[in-house]
Amino acid sequence: MSKKNRTRIIAASIAASLMLSLMAPYVSAEADSSDDLPVSAPVYALSETPLESQAKEWIGALAEEGGKTSPFAAWKNATLETSPIGPGTHSWIVLVKKKAETLGYLVIHAKEEGGFQLGEYGTGEWPLFNEHSLKLSGIQLQPIIKARSERVYIHPLLNAWRVTDGATVHYMDAITGEMLPADDDRWDKQRAQAENSAVGEKRAGTADAHGKLAASLAVPSFNPYETLPWLTRKPLKLDGPDKLAAVLNDLTKEQKMRYTTLSFDNAYRAVWSVVGFNKWSDNQIYVALDSDEQGADRRYIPAEWLLAIGDFYK
Repeated sequence: MSKKNRTRIIAASIAASLMLSLMAPYVSAEADSSDDLPVSAPVYALSETPLESQAKEWIGALAEEGGKTSPFAAWKNATLETSPIGPGTHSWIVLVKKKAETLGYLVIHAKEEGGFQLGEYGTGEWPLFNEHSLKLSGIQLQPIIKARSERVYIHPLLNAWRVTDGATVHYMDAITGEMLPADDDRWDKQRAQAENSAVGEKRAGTADAHGKLAASLAVPSFNPYETLPWLTRKPLKLDGPDKLAAVLNDLTKEQKMRYTTLSFDNAYRAVWSVVGFNKWSDNQIYVALDSDEQGADRRYIPAEWLLAIGDFYK
């Protein structure tokens, strides 16, 4: 190859690289607005997306809280793996990872007026929509697992894999893989009820881009089915997040609280142990929930949602 031709090729390569770097912000903006493109598309290697920047801001706030004993301490200097939750949600799940280990997750929503909202977050190896949850459904569902599956998300406590096998549709819990008593009609009915709730389409959670944790409390995990207070007692009367916060402050190892919801025409009851809370600098409260006594996968759900869709029991 002649020296003249080599010079032309090098010049063309430099020009192409310069053009790509100039176009990157515009390509990234389009990708952020689409639920069909993964946020981790290769073009994002050139610059950090607004979603990634916001996720790191909130992860940093959580990692700073509580020192080395905090369940979020390991989140420092973690890497992120981001993907859209599903069509029409304008929401993403952000996995917090170190090497190959998943440490936790965040669910982040895009706000119509701009910016983001922290829909929920949690610690543990098996977050929402992990593929392991499909395998937990049982050997009898192996043919279904190979069928087409998609993520569906109504609110923090109602999210699932929608699995289609020909004309048959199944809904399976996004964490446990448990088969839900739902079809498309029942799922759409639950979505309508959520949209008409006190929270509705505005969702819940902090939208403070630079929010910090103002207070937190954690108690040991316990089996939520040790006692069944929803069968023998009335639920606590809580007028709002502030009243709930006062009750949560009284949590101790002995003073236990449970939370439960009913869905799908009262055909499905879910129960969690209440094991603490985080209060953010804008007064948004996230309640810590465990599904068993192991506490390996703890979820933090906005108090507004919990008050709107279920009941607390002591």
